[in-house]
Amino acid sequence: MTGYYGTIKVEVYDWDRDGSHDFIGDFTTSYRELARGQSQFNVYEVINTKKKMKKKKYVNSGTVTLLSFSVESEFTFLDYIKGG
Repeated sequence: MTGYYGTIKVEVYDWDRDGSHDFIGDFTTSYRELARGQSQFNVYEVINTKKKMKKKKYVNSGTVTLLSFSVESEFTFLDYIKGG
């Protein structure tokens, strides 16, 4: 794939069965970084900005590690018509 791929923001939540999901933090990445696959470059610190502003010793709320990455195309009915 070629072209420009912008920044991807990932928000992480603690899922609760009752629907009151708690925000843990977020991080940003890009398609190019994700496409590298599993490596030391694809470990992301999850940062909660509000906690970071309140607590001096705050480092992060955990990390997210990419285990796999794949790109799949989904074709629409219009794509099939265009293709003949």
